[in-house]
Amino acid sequence: MTSDKFAAMLLPLVESCIPEDILRIWLRNPSVSTAEESYSQKLTQLLKFLKLEVEGEQRVLLAKSGFKSRDISRNKTEQSHRNEDVNTLPTSAALVST
Repeated sequence: MTSDKFAAMLLPLVESCIPEDILRIWLRNPSVSTAEESYSQKLTQLLKFLKLEVEGEQRVLLAKSGFKSRDISRNKTEQSHRNEDVNTLPTSAALVST
């Protein structure tokens, strides 16, 4: 068997494992080629496409997690400042004891 025959078996197998929404994007992709291309070329393109999708998703998650960590630390800082302000406010008990 040549590599193209292996690709002919692997391409449908790989496509069947991809989530439906990603598969639709792949099929709409203009780089999805004509029937003249070999299965090996199509499989290579599919794997490159999936790699780019995974890298893009990782960048999105990284960006989201970066913003969340900043928000969490900012909220903690604001809360600690509020707690300090509450502790320094004069109270009626302080007036009575002096």
